[in-house]
Amino acid sequence: MSGKVIDENNSPIYSIEVTLVPGSAETAYQYTDALKAWTNKDGIYEFPGLKPGEYVLGVGIDSAPSGERPFLGSYYPGVQRKESAEPIRVEGNMHVELRPIRLRRIQTTTIKIHVKWQDGTPVERSNLLFNNPHFPQAVIGDGAPEILHGEGEFEVPLGFDYYARAGVWCDGGTKIDMRESRPVQHVRIDSQHIPQELTFIMHSEPCKFWTPPT
Repeated sequence: MSGKVIDENNSPIYSIEVTLVPGSAETAYQYTDALKAWTNKDGIYEFPGLKPGEYVLGVGIDSAPSGERPFLGSYYPGVQRKESAEPIRVEGNMHVELRPIRLRRIQTTTIKIHVKWQDGTPVERSNLLFNNPHFPQAVIGDGAPEILHGEGEFEVPLGFDYYARAGVWCDGGTKIDMRESRPVQHVRIDSQHIPQELTFIMHSEPCKFWTPPT
């Protein structure tokens, strides 16, 4: 099975996750049976060697819209609800080529970020953790971009509430200590409410940063 993911301008969408689950939209199925693929630079995804049967396909359904991929997820052939998805039937050794799925691009904004220890010194290296309650299954910013020397920028889609915090991985010797800023900030970001900057305070003393072994 193969297909293509595009935006409103018919441009291909690169490196977005495509999920294929055995079963129909009306029946219960085990999510652990899901197959995963990612689109290439031409927006193409492929699922080789499928067993005969019925499948439900979704694009970006396991993630929240982010600055890097500011798109609302969709089920084939372009619906928001799984119950409305069109079943895809695979028979024998046939190659199934699906119609392109078009995703809606969401407008984004860039916010200036500050991350500090409780004594006011900048945190050398940290990550941002933004939870969008409309997409509880995903966190955006977890891993990239890193905020270096306490200063950086973060691009987020407009039109959502976010629960935002910063995180630091500290080397605790025998264990890795994850510290997070407090309090968690509830931020509404839309065309009427765009914060110019956000400051996150780590309520602890500076720590030795953990780095992965090389």
